[in-house]
Amino acid sequence: MFNGKWLILLALAGCIAANAAYGQTAVEAEYQAGYSDYFKLPCDDDSIIVHKSQHDYSELCAKIVAGCEDDYQRIRALYQWICENIDYDTKFAIYSADKCINARRGTCQAYCELFYQMAKAVNIRAEIVKGWAKDDKGNIDPGGHAWIFAYTNENRGILLDPTWGAGSVDNGIFTKNSDFWAWFGVEPEWMILSHYPKDESYQLTEQPITQEQFGKLPRVSLLAREYGLDIHDIYMRALGDSLSMPRLAKESQIYFQLVDVPMQDTLRIGEVYSFRIKMLDDREFAIINNDIFCKTAEWTAEGDSVYSVTFMPRDTTDFSIAVRSDKEEHAWEAMVEYDIAPASASDWEKVGEAYPLSMPDIRNVKNLSADIWHTAGLDDKMLAQLLRQQHVTELPKLYRKNADKLKIEQMPMNKILRVGETYLFRFRPAEGTNWALINNKTWYRNWTIEDGVWSMPVTPAESGTLLLNVQTPENKSFWSCIEYEVK
Repeated sequence: MFNGKWLILLALAGCIAANAAYGQTAVEAEYQAGYSDYFKLPCDDDSIIVHKSQHDYSELCAKIVAGCEDDYQRIRALYQWICENIDYDTKFAIYSADKCINARRGTCQAYCELFYQMAKAVNIRAEIVKGWAKDDKGNIDPGGHAWIFAYTNENRGILLDPTWGAGSVDNGIFTKNSDFWAWFGVEPEWMILSHYPKDESYQLTEQPITQEQFGKLPRVSLLAREYGLDIHDIYMRALGDSLSMPRLAKESQIYFQLVDVPMQDTLRIGEVYSFRIKMLDDREFAIINNDIFCKTAEWTAEGDSVYSVTFMPRDTTDFSIAVRSDKEEHAWEAMVEYDIAPASASDWEKVGEAYPLSMPDIRNVKNLSADIWHTAGLDDKMLAQLLRQQHVTELPKLYRKNADKLKIEQMPMNKILRVGETYLFRFRPAEGTNWALINNKTWYRNWTIEDGVWSMPVTPAESGTLLLNVQTPENKSFWSCIEYEVK
């Protein structure tokens, strides 16, 4: 049956961290509170072909389902026991329930026959679904696969895959899932993206598809289910060959669900996109576009842990929705990732209009703390204009505590000034302030004042520092406002 080569599954990636007594996920808890089952008429008993069993499963199964109130809970308890106690048989020798229970391992057929016999022991009807499965690369194993349809009520039931739920095989080594609920109670539209039954009645979808269509469907990670994405939308777009999605990642758990985000794998700089997420954790989160951060405080809290923001990508690399790492200080974990399309000239024009300081020739200027320069009267466009005009590579130091004492109109913007070169200082000072330029010990105070604007050309005579200092009515001393280095 489904051999180890093809068992490099997304089951591990599709699960999220456990909580509550059964180790259930947020998705599984939602099912338990109001799970969805699906209509299907039972097949003939003669059509269910399994190895003859000599084992009495009644005592073990009675203990497993003790305390369960309905068939759904009993199915859930049996599924959990199998996932926790049965390993995959990497030698592909065990296919029956009895050998599986004795050896505590088996192939997918053994997993399903074991579930069938255990369900039968507690009067639950289960049917083994045979067909084909698709690995995470979209490859289909011709050897086939098996999974389960279990009845929760008369003519209604749920789909589950105890083999994929139990774990995965990579290079002949079986690894158990720390959480197995991703493959329990799977919606039919999710299941058909990776499992194709020979019997069409097990598709349980409004519009059954052919095996040829199944082969063409993209493989969608069950992580999309855990992130709360709309399976009907994903399924219909997959059928229409128009499915495009961001990459979904998982660390120790999933920290948010996607309420409304761009459903595409590639974004463009200069375009504005809307993002809405529902936090499942209280940690900090952000959109990260290379070195541009849109952190929690910039999002709008809508209530019920839902946050929204509009964001324009303005760098052509590394775009993600990330959460603050609890493993390393100042580190972030990318959870949802997008590619950025190659930028055209018109794309950059849009960025330059909305975010002048994000343009490639500006953003690498050292010491570019835009918020401080805003305080000194320079908006982004004015600041970008001055930086370009003066070919600035590094800005001078602007002292935050005195930045609001002036509104700059013209000023040297390079940190490094040259001896013998003349520079114009032109600004509107705060009321009552007095100003001086000091080159080492030489003071310049011969300001021209016109319509409230102070201006003065200065030619530094000595290497060292040039300070624009301010004296306020409350203080007789002069304090530094802007500091240059003179060479």
